[in-house]
Amino acid sequence: MLGYAVGTTIFLLTALAVAGSLPNATIAGSARPIALAAEHAVGPWAGAVIGVAAIAAALGTLNGWILMAGRIPLSAAADGVFFRPLAAVHPRYGTPVKALVVGTAVSSAMLLLYFTHTLLGVFNWIVLLAVLLTLLPHLFATAAEIKLGGQAASRSVAVIAFVFVLYTIYGVGLSVILWGLVLVLAGIPLYFVLRKSGR
Repeated sequence: MLGYAVGTTIFLLTALAVAGSLPNATIAGSARPIALAAEHAVGPWAGAVIGVAAIAAALGTLNGWILMAGRIPLSAAADGVFFRPLAAVHPRYGTPVKALVVGTAVSSAMLLLYFTHTLLGVFNWIVLLAVLLTLLPHLFATAAEIKLGGQAASRSVAVIAFVFVLYTIYGVGLSVILWGLVLVLAGIPLYFVLRKSGR
């Protein structure tokens, strides 16, 4: 929770710094507003430093996503709520090979669905869909806290968090929300089938 709070604070302070140092029209028309703000405040070299930092952050995030794409199906399969073969790990390296292959196939299929868009557009769509599916557990957790929380202060914080998560979900766009809804609804009958069959 402390790390989450620190990360959120840094993000908000950065957003405020960018919004306060550049005109809105300049920020809206730029694909690299943080680098632009750094160049404006310090000099051209600062933009290059921000760019290198962004590349490093993207690589770290991509690495985390790859690991997550293998471990989530593996964990679900081990709990009996997903296809059992995906719980298998490589005998020598201990990696969830089948889950990684299936996750890559699903991601590739999603890319093909949006092949008419630019590569950046497809990437943005996938990121927004991933963000949406990450936000749903947060929404359920805040709703549970509102319903089950004991203290008034805790419930008040949960209400604020619930509204914020709803607003963030609204911000991903209608197309992404509809795709997310389709994925969630598709998972419901699959869950019961797998639980019943024990596969």
